[in-house]
Amino acid sequence: MGYRSDVAIALRREDMVDLLKRAEALDRDAFGILLRGEHIMSDSGRYVVWHQQWIKWYEDYEEIRFIMSIVRGYDCYAFKRIGEDFDDIETENGYSDDNDDGFVLDELIDINRSFDISGDMVDAHWLMEVSK
Repeated sequence: MGYRSDVAIALRREDMVDLLKRAEALDRDAFGILLRGEHIMSDSGRYVVWHQQWIKWYEDYEEIRFIMSIVRGYDCYAFKRIGEDFDDIETENGYSDDNDDGFVLDELIDINRSFDISGDMVDAHWLMEVSK
């Protein structure tokens, strides 16, 4: 089955389009990974965040190495990965201090470990009463 991660990459819109086109032309497996993820636009379409949950994200996989080598070549990006283990969080940013886009990209991906529980909220006192 393998170890899984949630991964997000934030880029300027033109860089995300470039990444998709290069992957389509040069690495069909990488292109497939990028297509399966969600693409979320923000700031009136200026930036795009690619997000994929529950993916085997190993840098020794050729398609992952391909994606990250291109991403690291842009002058501005944010990469964040959350592994299955609670303390397995990786963040990487590529931008200079005088580049405002980098700060924006970094803020677009917020790491938040939490529960998402479906059902109706009940009061503990009510629960004790109906269980008598």
